[in-house]
Amino acid sequence: MLDMFKLRTQSQNTINSLLSNPLLSNYEKKGLDCFKINDRIKLEFRPVYEDYKKIGYNYVDLIIFPHFIKNNYLHNGDDFSPIQCIEIIKDVFKKLNLEIDEINEFNLIKIEYGLNIILLQDISTIIPQFIFYSKSSFIRNKANYSLISDTCKHKQVKVYAKGIDCLERLKVNGININTLRIELKSNQRRFIKLKPSDLLKLETYDKLMENILKEFDSIIMLEPNLDKKCLNKNEIKDLKKYLKINTWQEYKNSINRDLFNYNRNKYNKICAKSNSMKSEIKYLIKSKFNEWKYSAISSTQTY
Repeated sequence: MLDMFKLRTQSQNTINSLLSNPLLSNYEKKGLDCFKINDRIKLEFRPVYEDYKKIGYNYVDLIIFPHFIKNNYLHNGDDFSPIQCIEIIKDVFKKLNLEIDEINEFNLIKIEYGLNIILLQDISTIIPQFIFYSKSSFIRNKANYSLISDTCKHKQVKVYAKGIDCLERLKVNGININTLRIELKSNQRRFIKLKPSDLLKLETYDKLMENILKEFDSIIMLEPNLDKKCLNKNEIKDLKKYLKINTWQEYKNSINRDLFNYNRNKYNKICAKSNSMKSEIKYLIKSKFNEWKYSAISSTQTY
């Protein structure tokens, strides 16, 4: 579920406690004093200087990559449930000798999370169907069949062919080629609204799941394979127009601010009359959430 998160504190007691941890080794990063337990658990201290002499630290950032840790620090495309995520985070906090009161002295300032689902269709034909998140275009990310919303970095949505990425770029086997990954990432607190200790609670992951569904609803997908038998003549005419990316660009650039949303609502109503690709993906997302919830029913362990 959680790919990474970043915590920050200015507590001098916590800073001094972390600096004394014997597990840490240093690494270089310009302007910071950096230490790590490994490449997926890092501490970055911001020095304070007086008369060109370091007199202490303003803050420390704790950066954790739970999914990598779960996979023995390797990158692969397996599932990562909320229960597994909580156990990993607990273990990291214990390695750093952080008690619950110290954990809550941190602010959660960045988070990336998501899930994998397996499509029945050829995913290489599905990824190009993602064209907009809200009013922002999807643009190519780091690899083929990988898209990210062209929004400010305070909140971004990423969709990509995890199966293809693992096989072609990461050279990792054992993942279904048609695996789709959907990720949300944010580095602004007004979009996060979580305390660090919340990451140790199962109900928090219900909220993250709800966020994924909410943001997914804001995505526009081209639906060329809709069953037109369910549509009337006007809807078929409108659909032909809505399946052109240029149409949506024109709506976005229009001086009429309501034009984009008006037509998106019309398009959604048309798609709702047939089994759209977007509705199928949303069903698979909900199914994955329900699978995770079912596996968590018997777990009541807290930090």
